[in-house]
Amino acid sequence: MVTERVSRRQFLHSVGAATVAATVAGHVATSSRSVQAASVTAGPLRFGVQIVPQHATYTDILQTWREADELGFDTAFLFDHFIPILSDPNGPCFEGWTLLAALAAQSKRIKLGLLVTGNTYRNPAVLAKMAATVDHISNGRLILGLGAAWFENEHTAYGIPFYTPGERAQRLGEAVEVIKPLFSQQKSNSN
Repeated sequence: MVTERVSRRQFLHSVGAATVAATVAGHVATSSRSVQAASVTAGPLRFGVQIVPQHATYTDILQTWREADELGFDTAFLFDHFIPILSDPNGPCFEGWTLLAALAAQSKRIKLGLLVTGNTYRNPAVLAKMAATVDHISNGRLILGLGAAWFENEHTAYGIPFYTPGERAQRLGEAVEVIKPLFSQQKSNSN
């Protein structure tokens, strides 16, 4: 089997072009059959990328981020972890919100966010302030996603309490109740 080395730019460009072309044509051909694309009434098809900020340099992440922006991807996301989750946990890993702010300042049109912010990592009101800051830096391109958090080893390593799934879900609901009014009202009080 012969394999061809392809740059990130070539890969992103070819995946975007091939997928869009197949979707617009109404089918995606495979070697044995043709799969019909489902009709979509919700709006246009959008494409995004997730860049995993572990075991990479800032320069490499920034280059990939800019390429996604230049190639016309709709969204780009990072993850919200403090240690690598997909490989050697002892390797380097950038903190998501800090990196997102830097990348927001270095891109022009792509919508951006974290898939997703672990609710247990930050006070909800402080998170809302961080999100508002990144939204201003990006000229309104931030997508704020929240999750209940799941990576127990990370909680242990950083001394963050790791609650039961039910408790984490309850805390997520409470965080949404704190954060939503901070973005929708002139003044908000939360206890």
